[in-house]
Amino acid sequence: MEQQSVKTQHVMVLPWVVCILGALFYGYEYLLRVAPSIMTGDLMFAFNIQKAVILGNLSAYYFYIYAPMQIPVGMLMDRYGVRRVLTLAALASALGAYFFACAHGLLFAEFGRFLIGFGASFAFIGVLKLAIHWLPEDRFGLISGITLAIGMVGAVLGEVLLTELRNFEGWRLAHSFVAVFGVILALLLWLVLRSGAKRTHVVTKKLSVRFRAIFYAFLITLRNRQIWVNGAIGSLLYLPISVFAGLWGVPFLEQVYNLTNVHAAEIISLIFIGWAVGAFLSGWLSDLLKQRRLFLTTGATFAAILSSAVFYIPNISVFAIAILFFLIGMFSGVQVLVFAIAKELSYNKVIGTTIGVVNTFVVFMGVLFQPLMGWLLDLSWSGKVVANMHYFSANDYQNAFAIIPGALILAVFLTFFLRETGCRGL
Repeated sequence: MEQQSVKTQHVMVLPWVVCILGALFYGYEYLLRVAPSIMTGDLMFAFNIQKAVILGNLSAYYFYIYAPMQIPVGMLMDRYGVRRVLTLAALASALGAYFFACAHGLLFAEFGRFLIGFGASFAFIGVLKLAIHWLPEDRFGLISGITLAIGMVGAVLGEVLLTELRNFEGWRLAHSFVAVFGVILALLLWLVLRSGAKRTHVVTKKLSVRFRAIFYAFLITLRNRQIWVNGAIGSLLYLPISVFAGLWGVPFLEQVYNLTNVHAAEIISLIFIGWAVGAFLSGWLSDLLKQRRLFLTTGATFAAILSSAVFYIPNISVFAIAILFFLIGMFSGVQVLVFAIAKELSYNKVIGTTIGVVNTFVVFMGVLFQPLMGWLLDLSWSGKVVANMHYFSANDYQNAFAIIPGALILAVFLTFFLRETGCRGL
């Protein structure tokens, strides 16, 4: 009897262990995503980067492969099994982090970021696949929220703990430690998923049929104008995370507010924390009130106002900046509703493809705007260098960062062309 009880507990606990482990991979990829933001000066010195646009392009190599992979990753998991694919994806990210740490030329560093982005592209959809195989349908929303929270924890660790490690050991050794953790994570994925291999290894025998089905689903999705509007709103709302917090936020605080690298990273991490809070609250309240568009309009409006205050009101205290960053993250966190809207705007048979298309929209802004922001900073740069780091004045950042409130205002405008789903499939 006791043996049967232990076996029952194992059956109940194992699905959550499996899904949380997948969510840890999502947090790991988020840590790697934001890592360049705390070492901008180091990277420009190490690779002899003379222009901010080149640094933005180096960081964006993560997104160059991440964005187009959002549609085929589900198909690859169906064909080769979640266990194999997630393990190899974690190894790819770890190997990319190691290449990046060892790189002594810009081309090799770009390849490292590209490899990191390739592995990371499987993380979020991988967790959803694990949840489908392992958890009851009524736990799907819960594991999605837990995954989001772990992703934001990864971003905070990338901003704060990685900064401490970089200051103590140097950025190369810090990245090497991150690579080692990725290998350990890959090993854990292989071993833990092994105990449920039948449930995480679904093989599609006729791959050509699946390719054809996904192609037609892709065409059906692209013909829906509302999907384009919804994806555009999601991508614009993601800019405070992908462009500001993900790359240029730390040097902005260091140079304009004279903060230390560690202190700047701590304050930037509040954007990620606020985003997690805003995502949870907007999801819960929109379900309760049966409203989607209202929250997108409200969130984009306040995010635009608050980001304008940060960039254009002079002599704001550091404490006020910290509060504003949390609120910017919280209001832009309504962005997660675009995935619920995508599901509700889609035909049942192409929901997965529709969500993949919307996620591609969202990530595309990181691809486009990280180099663009660097190019705008280069246009304003006076040529001043401090401690081997390009020094941009408050005016330089104001000129470049005008894109962010402008994009959020555009998002507000686009919400009026988005159909209200009322939290129901249309």
